[in-house]
Amino acid sequence: GETGVHVQLNQKETNPLMIVLICVIVVVVIAAGVAVFVIFGGSGSNIIGIVGATPTPQPTPQPTQVPQYTPSPTAEMHFVQPVNTPLATIPPIQPVTRQPVPDPVTDSPITHQYSASYASYSSDDYSMTCEYPSNFELYNDPDTFVLYSLRAPDGSGNIKICGVTNGNGRSAQVVIDNFVDSYPGRIDKSYDDGNMCEVSTVDGDTYHYGYFSLSSGMIRGFEFHFDARYYDEYMSYVNDIRSSIEFN
Repeated sequence: GETGVHVQLNQKETNPLMIVLICVIVVVVIAAGVAVFVIFGGSGSNIIGIVGATPTPQPTPQPTQVPQYTPSPTAEMHFVQPVNTPLATIPPIQPVTRQPVPDPVTDSPITHQYSASYASYSSDDYSMTCEYPSNFELYNDPDTFVLYSLRAPDGSGNIKICGVTNGNGRSAQVVIDNFVDSYPGRIDKSYDDGNMCEVSTVDGDTYHYGYFSLSSGMIRGFEFHFDARYYDEYMSYVNDIRSSIEFN
């Protein structure tokens, strides 16, 4: 009798432990299931599909179509054969002939020609008559000593017929000095006899000539200024005019 009682008591004591063990196992299984759901299922996933469901078939990728170049049946390549020009048909280069540059003083051709044709100028105020080339043209010279001024048509020379009272009693040498001061340069000629003077200077390419009479209380005469390249032609004018001039 005592042994049976003890066995029954032990069985009663064992049953609660088994219950606790079973509960623990159930909790562990549930926790594992939850963990698997969280890790693999996400929101809206089917846990059954993870364990045993048939996976959804994916579409088979299609190969990318690469366009193929088809040449046009009408396209053709044309090659132009270069034409070689024979050297014999090319004209030779002609050498350039350099023309000599003329010197402005000695080599330039003389265009002014002497003409022994004259017109006459007279002044009642200064009682004088003076010839000048008939083809010369009148122009205005502002110098008060100049009574009448003319120039050659080509501009290579000009003549000035002059007259002024000699109230200060200037001498022929003073007149020469005034001329040289007015037309500086190399003195080519200087002459006076007291009542008449002749003077000339050369300034570069220009020749200046003066012929003056000191009489009757007046200084009268003429000046000729010209391009020195035409010296012979213009000195012909000078000699003609000097021979023809008259003082009354």
